[in-house]
Amino acid sequence: MLLTTYTSIEWLDVSTTALTVVNPGTQLVLEMNFTARQAITLMDIVWEIPDTLSVQPDPASEIFPYSMTPGELYLGSLNIRTFQTQEGFGEINAVLVVSIAGETVQIPIRFWLSVFERKSAQGAKALNDELRRRLIQVVNARARNGHIFLANFQAFFDDFLNIEIPPSLAKLVGEELGLADESLPVYPELYYEIILGKQTFYGIEKLELIAEEDCNESDDRFDPDDTREVAFINLDNI
Repeated sequence: MLLTTYTSIEWLDVSTTALTVVNPGTQLVLEMNFTARQAITLMDIVWEIPDTLSVQPDPASEIFPYSMTPGELYLGSLNIRTFQTQEGFGEINAVLVVSIAGETVQIPIRFWLSVFERKSAQGAKALNDELRRRLIQVVNARARNGHIFLANFQAFFDDFLNIEIPPSLAKLVGEELGLADESLPVYPELYYEIILGKQTFYGIEKLELIAEEDCNESDDRFDPDDTREVAFINLDNI
C-alpha cells in the first residue's frame, strides 16, 4: 500500500509518502513534501533507522539550513534499502528541526514499514504457523494495528503482512472474530483514517491476538480495569 501521512503545524505542512510493506531486498523511496505557511527555515532532519535497513538521504538535504518563503514547496526524499535475507517491521521515526522567528521547533515524522516475503495462504481452514506468527506479531506491535486489522482484515493481510488470503479464509477470519455481521469491512475513507491514527475501531482500545499455546486462565495480560475496552482473540482456528 502506498500511504501518505500528513502532519501540520501553524507554520508548515508536512506530508510523507511510502509503501507500507515490501519484499526483502527491495529498494524504496520515502517522499517528503514541506509547504511553508510562513517564512521558515528547515534546519535538519534526524532519522532513527533500524540496523536492518540501509538508507541514503536525499543529496538535496545537504543544503540545510534552507530558508523557505510563504507558499514555497520543498521536495525531499529518503532512499531505503532492505536486505535480501532480513525480514522485520515497525515504525521508522525522524525529527524535522525548523526555525521560525528565532524559535526552534521539532516536528516528529513517522511511518510504518513491514518487510516480508510475499506469501499466499493456501486452503480455507487456517493459516500455517509461520503466517500466524507474522499476523500475531504485527497486530500486537502497536495498538493502531489492531484497529486497522479489525476495520478490514483482508486488506490488512495485503497492506501490512504481504499475505494473500483467499475469500474463503477471509470469511473464516471474520467468523472467528465475531465480525461476520458487522457491516465490515469499513468504507475505504474510514479505513484510511484508522491507518493514519485519526480514528479507532468502535470503542475498542486495544486488540491483542494470542496463540492457543500461549493462552492461560491467569494470563496477566488481561486488564481488570473494566473502564477499558480490550479485546483478546484466540487464534486456535485461524
